[in-house]
Formats: sequence, C-alpha cells, structure tokens
Amino acid sequence: MTTKRIVGTALLAAVLLMTGCKYVMGDATEANGPETHVRSAILALQTNQPPNNVKKDLQQAIDQLPNEGEANEIKEKLNEAKNRLPDNPDESTKRQVIRELEPLAQRLQSVSRSDAISDHTWQRWLMLAIYILSGIVAALLVVTGLTHIWNRAWRNVEINVARMVAGHLSAERKAQPDFTDKFAALAQTHKEINNNVLDVQTEVRTLARMVRDSLADRNDRRPAPLPLGYQPQSDGSTLKDEPEFPVSVNEYLGRMSRYANAVKLDFQNGILVNDPDKKDELFLIRDSRQPDEPLFLVPGAAQFHNKQDFEIYYAKYYECVKPAMGEVWILGPAVVAKVPGGWQLREKGMLEVR
Repeated sequence: MTTKRIVGTALLAAVLLMTGCKYVMGDATEANGPETHVRSAILALQTNQPPNNVKKDLQQAIDQLPNEGEANEIKEKLNEAKNRLPDNPDESTKRQVIRELEPLAQRLQSVSRSDAISDHTWQRWLMLAIYILSGIVAALLVVTGLTHIWNRAWRNVEINVARMVAGHLSAERKAQPDFTDKFAALAQTHKEINNNVLDVQTEVRTLARMVRDSLADRNDRRPAPLPLGYQPQSDGSTLKDEPEFPVSVNEYLGRMSRYANAVKLDFQNGILVNDPDKKDELFLIRDSRQPDEPLFLVPGAAQFHNKQDFEIYYAKYYECVKPAMGEVWILGPAVVAKVPGGWQLREKGMLEVR
C-alpha cells in the first residue's frame, strides 16, 4: 500500500510541475503576436520583398487585435498603412510606411506586455505557490515512504538472518557427535578398497603369468614344418628374434618391426584389413616362414596420454586394469585368425600401463 501511495504522489507531482512550467513560461504559440507580424512587415519592406508579403503580415496583425481601447486605434492605423501601400511602391513610399509602422510596433509591445501582466500576474503567483506546496508534500511523502520501507526491509533481513544462524547452529550441534562414526566408517572403507586393489593386482599378475606360460607351452608344442631338402642356415640370421612377454610395446615393435604389418578395423565387415595409410594404430606380427603359427595383434602406441587412448583404440582387443598416462606394456598379446578378406580377433590380450 505504501509503494502505491509513493508512486501516485510522484506521478501527481510530476504532472503538476510540468503543467506549472508550461503555464509560467507561457505557450510557444503566443510569440507570433501582432507585434511580431508588424516587425515582419517592416523587415520585408527593408529587404525589398513583394508587397503582398507585407500586406499579409499587416493583415494578420490586424486580425489578432481586439476592437477596443488603444488596440483598436492601432488597428485602424495599420489598416491605413496597408491600404496606402501600392503594388509597386518606390523607395520613398517604403521609407514612409516603415516610419509609420515602427512606432506602432513599439506601442503593440507595451500594450501586449501590460495586458499579459494584468491578466496573469496574480494567477502565476497562485499557481507557483500551489506547485511549491505540492512539491514539498510529495517530497515528504516519498521520504516517509522510503524510510518506512527501509526500516521494514531491514527488520525482515535481521529476522531471516537470525533464523538462518539459529538453524545452522542447531544442525551443527546435532551433526557433531556423528562425525567420529563417519570418519571410522570412511577409514574402514578405505582399508577395504586398498585390500581389494591389492587383490586385483595380484590376480592380474597371476593371469599375466598364466598367459605367458600358456603361450610359451603352445610355442614349445608347435611343430616347425620344414620343406624337403631344406638346410638350416648355420649363421642364425633367419631365426626369429622374438622377445618374451611381458615386454614394452616400444621394445617389442623395435625387435619385431620386420614382421609387422599395419592393419585397421573395417567397420562395415567387422574385421581387420591392411592399412595402406599406415596410421600406426595396430600392427599384425607374422612370420612368413611359419604360416601356421598364431598371428599377434599389438598396439602401435608406446605411450598412453590419457585413459581415452586405450578406450578408443584398443579396448576391443585388449584388457587393461588401470588405463592411464604412461608407458604401455604387453602382458599377453591379442591373437587373431585369418578370415576371408582379412583377420578376426580370436583371443583378447592384456595390457599394463607403467
């Protein structure tokens, strides 16, 4: 309710002040009075304008003058000057008409000023007094309303702050005794997580050892067929220098680069095919001398920059307990088999980031 009163009072004060300013300063249309038209006629004669413009200004001045008192007398003299002005006056006639019009313009100025003072002086003072009183009342109302709103808002703020502080203190008092139990539960959970991580690491190491032993047994049992009449080289230059797992990707590819073939995934058929662009994402390790041995699929990245490197490129072919940034080691290689058009995954491998 107080806000509505303040807004209404402010609008009323603004309307009153605008109206008062307009009334006190006077209307702009009143500037073009009889005196202005007479002086315009004098200026037209001095600048040799057509007589019709002079007569038009004099006629407008005559039309604005009332038919009473001194104004009526001035009106008659203006009419005489207008009628005496020919259509093509000479210089002497123009000077004569100008000498007649100049005193009439001065008389019109004094008459207009006296009439305006007599008509509006007391009204203007009365209106000024009303506007001043209205402004004072409006200012008092605005100040009173703002003070009331400020006090009320501040009181509400103090009450709300006091309630919030009391609520927080009460909650803190109630929650304080439970912190010890929570910390104990967190410590126990942390201990259990550490034990589980250790168990997982042990299982991973065991699994890697089993994979390595299985691959070693399989290689030992695999026959090495030789063609008839084949004589092995005595210098050992054609023997396959294959490192044992686990081994870093960098070392493995460095020693097996002559047997490496870049491949990529054919998404349409879901198989691995040769990669002519050699993006170095995946390599197929094979030995043309022993076509029956399994083909190993190894990653081309010796370093992982983040977890996404593993998930985007290698999660389909390898398992990894903690994929993160670091050097990539092969605990056991992924094995692929030959299919029409390419190769297909047969066994997933195991990676470790160190």
